[in-house]
Order: sequence, then structure tokens, then C-alpha cells
Amino acid sequence: MRIQRYIAREISLAFVVSFLLFFFLFFLNQILLLAEEILKRKAPFDQVAILIVASLPSILALTAPFASLLGILLAVGRLAGDKEILAAQASGIPHRKIFAPVLLLGLLFTLGSYLANDVLLPQGAVTFNKVYRQLILSTPELELGSYAVKFYKNFFIVTGKVEGKVVHGISLLDKTSTDDQQLITAKTARLMDHPTLPGVLTLRFDDVVGIVPDARRPGTFEYYTAARLDYNIVLRDLIPSAPSVGPKEMRSYDLAKQIAVKQSELDRAQKELKSAIALEEGRLKTLWWTRGVEEPESRIKAQDTLVRLVDLKTRDLSDRVLASWKTEYYQKFSIPLACLCFVFLAYPLAVLLQRWGLTGIIGLGLLTAVLYWATLLLARTLALEWSWSPELALFLPNLLILGFSVPLLLRLRR
Repeated sequence: MRIQRYIAREISLAFVVSFLLFFFLFFLNQILLLAEEILKRKAPFDQVAILIVASLPSILALTAPFASLLGILLAVGRLAGDKEILAAQASGIPHRKIFAPVLLLGLLFTLGSYLANDVLLPQGAVTFNKVYRQLILSTPELELGSYAVKFYKNFFIVTGKVEGKVVHGISLLDKTSTDDQQLITAKTARLMDHPTLPGVLTLRFDDVVGIVPDARRPGTFEYYTAARLDYNIVLRDLIPSAPSVGPKEMRSYDLAKQIAVKQSELDRAQKELKSAIALEEGRLKTLWWTRGVEEPESRIKAQDTLVRLVDLKTRDLSDRVLASWKTEYYQKFSIPLACLCFVFLAYPLAVLLQRWGLTGIIGLGLLTAVLYWATLLLARTLALEWSWSPELALFLPNLLILGFSVPLLLRLRR
């Protein structure tokens, strides 16, 4: 129908405007920070442009649900405010036919967000790491600098003169998560590509002297020497805003296979633990019913068995890495599905609140977007920190959207 094409055109235009609005208001800051971090290293502009483009997919995937919400609110709100929807109904066109192109576009927005999240994001992360690694490996001075002190996440580096790919006179102070420290000094060092890990660089020291303070005896230390020492550096430690190649940046198919392997390992460990508990319980029952605990030897064996049993029953086999992987996996589907869920919320809101005007609708859209973002962060916290099932927690925001949509849709039928 002609009116359906007209509605689809209006919503598409409003979606583009809303997409640009959210892109510049909420997510462009990340790109500017990334560009600043790379440009201040005096990297070639063409390389910087490639790195910025490679980091865009994560922003595109997150922008789509918000743009879907505000775009439909603006387009349908204008149509309702100008009485065009009322005129269509007076002509015998029901809400379900007016809603059909809105629903179709919602499905397209969902598909686009999923493709950005599951196809473009992994490819962008790989491209970013590849280009930046080549940039750093070809010209280490861009990152390390001559006669410079650089502070990173868990270490800082003091460099001498950098000539080509060789750093002369380098010191590195390393601090681990347990506050253990070591000082590494070397005559020369080279920044190299790690042979197997894509997100890691290797700083190879030559003619090394290492000093390790003894935390238990202040004022004392141990030292060692080595002809060569390799120190691995996570690429994200060099540029914190850079996209890393982790579960979030993997394709859902590949991530699902990794989760299946890790889940099978966890299931096997839990099965072995149950068997061990059953075995110790059987031993305890045998000692109790067959020999009793009056004899000293039996009492000692029973106590030892009870200690092992308590240790087994209090053993925690929860896997935080697996929970993190599942969280990222289900988020790959929950965020794109939010585009479709917002369709069911935005359409009745725009029709029922048409008197609010353009300013009121924009304010409502922004408020709803902020609430959705806060709920999504809460869902991640529930899955990662409170041990909620990721399958439930990550779809909780979508369920809340649909829950608010149902009574609004029912009002349209009256």
C-alpha cells in the first residue's frame, strides 16, 4: 500500500537523523580519545584513519537500538500529531496495517545491529590490532620514544636512545596484581611480534640484569642476570581505548564453540566432585555403622574423612571466565533484539503521547535510552557479580521493554 511505503520512508529518514544524533552525542567521544592517543604519537594520518574506521563497528552496534527508539518516536509522533494516522484510520486502515512497515523496519534494524556486532566488530578488532602492531613494530619510537618515561597499566618504562627498531639502555619496573615488583634493566631491547598471541607484543631484552625486592625482608633484594629475556605486553595496555580481540570481539559461532568446550570441562569437574563427595560419604557411613567411633583408630579415620568431606562440599567450582564469555555471547543477541523490542514500545507511545510535541518526544526518547543503558549495565552486573544466569540477565532489559509495551498496545485496540 502507498501509505505503508510513505510511513516506511518517514521512519527511515528519522532513523538516519536519530542515528547521527546518538552517534555524535554519546559515542563520538570514544573515537576522539582514540584518535588523540594515536595522533600524539605522530603516527601517519592514513594509518590513523584506518584505525579509527576499524574501531567504528562497536559504536554502530550500540547506536542502532537507541536510533530505532528515537527514530520511530519522531516519525510516528509527527504522523500522529499531524492527524495523518487518524485520517488513515478514518479511511478504514487499522493500526495493524500502519504498524506493519514499522515492524518490518524494526527487523531490518535488528539485523543490521547484529551484523555490526557479529561480523564487523570482530573484523574491525582484528584489523585494528594488525595495523597498530605493524605501526609499532616498524617504528618503536612512536610508542616508546627516545629518552622518555612511559607509564602503563602495571609497569613503566624508561628508555634511552631509539635507533630504528633497537632501544638502547632501557629499564622496566613491573608490578604484579599481588604488589610484587621487579626492576629489569638491559643494554638493548627490541619490540617484536608475539608468535602465537594476536593481542600481545614481546619486548625482547638483551644483556639483562633483574632486581627483585624481598617483600618479607625490607631492605633486601635478589638479583639475576640473563643474556636474553622476553617480556610480553598486552596491546590494550598501550592504548586502553583500543578494541582488544576477546570474547566480545569474537563471532557468536566461534564464541559458542569455546563456551561449549569450557562448559564440558566444568560439567566434568562437577561430576568428579559429586563422585568424590559420594565416596567420602560412603566411607563415613561404613566407619560409623560397621566399626563405630568408640575406638581411637576409627575415631581418627572418621575425623579425617569428615574433614575431607567438608572440604569437598565447600569447594567452589564456579568459573568467572565462563560467566564472562556467556555474558558477551548473549549480549550479542540482546542488544540487536532491543531494536525490535523498542518498535513495540515506541509506536504506541508516539500515538498516545502525540500532544507532547517534538521536544517532549525527543526528551522521552533520550530518557528511555538512558534507562535502557542503565538496565543493560545492571544486567551485566547481575550476570558477572551476582551469579545470575546470563541467559536471563542479558535479556532482562528486553523483557522489561516488552512488559511496558503490552498495556500500551492494548490501549490502541480500544
